[in-house]
Amino acid sequence: MYLVLIQLKYTTSTHLFTKLEQKQRCPPIQELLNNDIVKYSYLLRVKYYHIPCQEQSNLECFHDTDQFICLCTHDRRANCFSFDHHMQYNCGQLSFCENGGRCFQNRATCPAAAICACPKCYLGTRCHLSTKGFGLPLDVILGYQIRPKLGFSDQPSSLIISSIVTIIMFVIGLINGFLSIITFRLENPRSVGCGIYLLTASIMSILTITFFTLKYLFFRDHSINNRKKSYVYTRSMFDIGLFS
Repeated sequence: MYLVLIQLKYTTSTHLFTKLEQKQRCPPIQELLNNDIVKYSYLLRVKYYHIPCQEQSNLECFHDTDQFICLCTHDRRANCFSFDHHMQYNCGQLSFCENGGRCFQNRATCPAAAICACPKCYLGTRCHLSTKGFGLPLDVILGYQIRPKLGFSDQPSSLIISSIVTIIMFVIGLINGFLSIITFRLENPRSVGCGIYLLTASIMSILTITFFTLKYLFFRDHSINNRKKSYVYTRSMFDIGLFS
């Protein structure tokens, strides 16, 4: 268990950034007190909870297995509050995570937000991006750049630039390929074995750049359109669940 962040002044909507370090770990009380004290009932044991904070200046928090989680205050006292260690904040039937991702919400009742914990080889806000399989991992490279509910002209500049570069590569590749085919179709260049090889390579280069461009355009348009529909569907289902 780790203490990620303490928000001293509550703000309903804000962007917070933090780095998780070892000092933020909340160890169990069994690691901090001797076995004799640990064996006490929690009502007798809790009065000793100030000791770990006073003895370890870098300790930020700790917890027991019964009822409490405690924060060490600036004056090195334990500020404890009840905590249900067995509470499961899963989304139940309202999960919008894909590919076996686990859905977690911020509250058991009337949740306001939810996130997905993705299995191995999957990523994205809905675990919809995969690093598995063969071929170019366009979903991994461009997946986070695509914004749902927006047209192509409103997408990030990196996606627009990559589309322009892809089209330019396609045009140059076609021109180069066709000129090479015209050149190596002549009898003189094919009088030796390498001429046939270069003719075949020219044809393959056209096919390669064509398939790459089609794959890129298909992935881009398919992702934008599908994420629009999927976002609207999952969001509406989640809102219905919240307010029903």
